[in-house]
Amino acid sequence: MSTVEKTPNDFTVNELKEILREMGLSAAGVKNELIARIMDRDPTGEWMLRVPGEREGRRIENIESTSKSNANNDEHLRREIELYRRERELMERELTVARREIELLRRSQSAASDGRHFDGDSGMFEAWEKRVKSLRDAYGLTDDLARIMIGSRLKGKAQEWFHSNPNYTEITTDELLVELKNMFFHEPSKVHSRRQFEQRTWRRDETFNEYLHQKVIMGNRIKIDEDEMTEYIIEGIPDPMLRDQARVQRLRTRRALLEAFESVAARKESASRTAAER
Repeated sequence: MSTVEKTPNDFTVNELKEILREMGLSAAGVKNELIARIMDRDPTGEWMLRVPGEREGRRIENIESTSKSNANNDEHLRREIELYRRERELMERELTVARREIELLRRSQSAASDGRHFDGDSGMFEAWEKRVKSLRDAYGLTDDLARIMIGSRLKGKAQEWFHSNPNYTEITTDELLVELKNMFFHEPSKVHSRRQFEQRTWRRDETFNEYLHQKVIMGNRIKIDEDEMTEYIIEGIPDPMLRDQARVQRLRTRRALLEAFESVAARKESASRTAAER
């Protein structure tokens, strides 16, 4: 056995317990039990050669090692928390985008069901185009949704044209409207349009209401003044007695004309005379 300067009894209880802890043994019991437990583990007595400073150094190393391990665990925990925070932010952004897409789709569907369809009639294109642009701006549609809305508002020849070329589903809405205009809108000369307006008369197969509305639409296209419009409407009544009756009664507004001719249809002269006398 190695020669030692101290005997087991020279160690304090606290020192013995510290040695046991370093050995990984239980530190419970009285001094004699502690000594016996240490001697069982190290019968050579080398444990008594270790100076307190050495044991303290090991204890400090153990503490530092534990602290380092805890620091590593804390760093790992911080990284996990940061990763979770980023994933949550990403999910919230994706949810916001999904909600916006749903809202835009709802707006697109509302816009698509709001208003008339365009079937390729040149005379209706300008009014339809203005309506489409107004709906796009009012609902705040993206270009993709606006293009879907336009496609859903086409029918007849215009719808066939739209589906005839896949490229029409990829261009911008403004470009699509230009293509539609080039294809279907043919602006007639002002002289021709005015001649058609002046020649438009009240036909026997339509009500006066239908005649007046069509006459007004044609007049609006060539910028006829309101006062002139009423006179042209009266001039388009084929029966001279009904025309004179309208002038005698001083029917100066469209409403007055509609009320006066509400139950009257364009008839032969004899029947028209009877209606006018009423």
